[in-house]
Amino acid sequence: MRRLRPLLATAVLALTVTGAPVSVQATPVCSDLPKVLCGDRVFPEPMLSGTALTYAETLEGLEALEEEFPDWLQVTTIGTSFDGSAVTMTEITDPESTIPLVDRKVVLVSQSIHGNEPGGREGGVRYLEDLLRDVDPERKALLDRVRLVQVMLNPDGWEAGDHDAVPDGDSVGLWARGNGNGAIGVGDVGGVDLNRDAPWKGWVPGNYTIEREPEMQALLDEVTRRIDAGEDLQASADIHGEVSDAAAWIMLSAGQFDLQGSMQQRAHGDAVEAAVDTALSEDQLVTLSQELGSTLSPGILTASSEFGTVRADGHGSPASGTGFLGDWLAQADGGDTASISTIELFNLDATPGVNSVTFRREIFQIYRDTVAAILGALLDQAVVDHTPTVDLPGTVGYVTDATAVVEDPVAEEPRSQLEFFADLVPHTDGDLVAVDPADITTGALEGLDGLVVATGVLDTAAVAAVRDFARAGGNVVLTDAALEDLPGLVDGLAGVDVARSGAPVHTVDLRPGRGGELLEGVREIAFMLVEPATIGYQASGGSQTPAYTVRRSAWEALGGSTAALIGGNTAVGSVGVGAGEVTVIGHLLPPPFTGNRVDFGIESYGVLDTGYHVLLNALDAALTVTPVELY
Repeated sequence: MRRLRPLLATAVLALTVTGAPVSVQATPVCSDLPKVLCGDRVFPEPMLSGTALTYAETLEGLEALEEEFPDWLQVTTIGTSFDGSAVTMTEITDPESTIPLVDRKVVLVSQSIHGNEPGGREGGVRYLEDLLRDVDPERKALLDRVRLVQVMLNPDGWEAGDHDAVPDGDSVGLWARGNGNGAIGVGDVGGVDLNRDAPWKGWVPGNYTIEREPEMQALLDEVTRRIDAGEDLQASADIHGEVSDAAAWIMLSAGQFDLQGSMQQRAHGDAVEAAVDTALSEDQLVTLSQELGSTLSPGILTASSEFGTVRADGHGSPASGTGFLGDWLAQADGGDTASISTIELFNLDATPGVNSVTFRREIFQIYRDTVAAILGALLDQAVVDHTPTVDLPGTVGYVTDATAVVEDPVAEEPRSQLEFFADLVPHTDGDLVAVDPADITTGALEGLDGLVVATGVLDTAAVAAVRDFARAGGNVVLTDAALEDLPGLVDGLAGVDVARSGAPVHTVDLRPGRGGELLEGVREIAFMLVEPATIGYQASGGSQTPAYTVRRSAWEALGGSTAALIGGNTAVGSVGVGAGEVTVIGHLLPPPFTGNRVDFGIESYGVLDTGYHVLLNALDAALTVTPVELY
């Protein structure tokens, strides 16, 4: 797509000034007009606008706000798009704060990385003006401690559908998903998808370009610059728009996160979901529901890997891979922030509009209100750390396995799923201890109240010792390949009752309320315990992620309970053994896999917040997450 040629600004068509100011104009920004014509704002409410925001007019509006509030707002160019347009970033913070700039927390939000998903940019610039004009004084007060940074990464895809630009060459006058690097077609086609250009650890799908496009490189450089300067990216999100079953689908990031990182993300996700639920009026929800012909939820909270199809019972199946910009922002080798990977806003191509003149005011007003709620919630979260502590009922051992190690083909460093336990230890006051499998038969289990085994490392003698430990009242938890030891631990089970299955992504039938204590704390919509892509497995086709189950009929015939299923068999459940108990979690810590494309290497584990809850519940642990004010 070649550079678009700007037209002269279209004149104001009509003005009605009775009661509240009403603006009906082709250009919706009062950058050089009296603000009274835009409702005493530079960026009027969508319901008072004649068109959607164009890129050129948005830049003019931001410059006008910067001139009006020069100490509060900075508008900068961090790079140049493929077609030569400025990649623009805004930052707002309190100029009179006594806290040094570098010590303030950063909230970083990418808006409308896909040019045909306009909700983020439409809401983002208006909420920026809200803060400047004291529309949200409580959140403005937080700006003495927080810097709100927003980047509009895809001017090419945006400009492609703007009425103040002339289609030139291969453009067809519609907003485009990708940037200008390629032919622009109708609807979703065109250019390079910038959300497939972010680097991340884990499996990289074949259609991902990875750090090829100038827009992404500009953002990566900016994030790196901030981190090198000592800035703390406390919260982030990448706001999109391509779902048709909720006002906002909020996704937690994929990656390797210890308990602190996982619970911090979960708290951010819960806060954003609650804010969206509160912000939208019944009339707005009715409007969206009418578009779909059915009632929809204002907000849905899932993991990035669970983005796909959700049934009425809360179960579903993923329809998308991971490795998006929001995931990179969360990973330790990325932005290292408590990122919400992606927030998808309600979007039906023909309903909100496919270019700036076909927009629908009421839909764009919902965008505006939803994004304001999201950004407000992120500002709230930027001044809080959510600190988890685990209170175990006694001392719990985890069995080590020196053979469970693979080499990261990129970093050339060892990776093991058992790093998960070492990372969990600091949150348990030392009550989680390593147990060498060679010592199990020589008294290593004495003094323990529980034991976790995650690999098939036990020999026959060790299995017998663990069985005796359970019968004497011990709590044994087996995950993944360790389920193969079940026949030696539980009388009445045979080898044929334990199955290993492979699938690109294992969805687990998790239904809170049915699984009792084992599913306590699990999100309402959740159907995975682990993100497989971050440890090297494909999200569709190809490599098979191992998972283990017990034949449900055999398990329950022995009095076992079933909390979750994979393929109709027990994937999570417990059974009594003597005075103790054995719990199985068949898919939690699969071994890292190096057989796929992993441009930036792999992680050791990818346990989701759901996986943490299920494991800690199995250990009869009390998880407490305490919000701690940072200032």
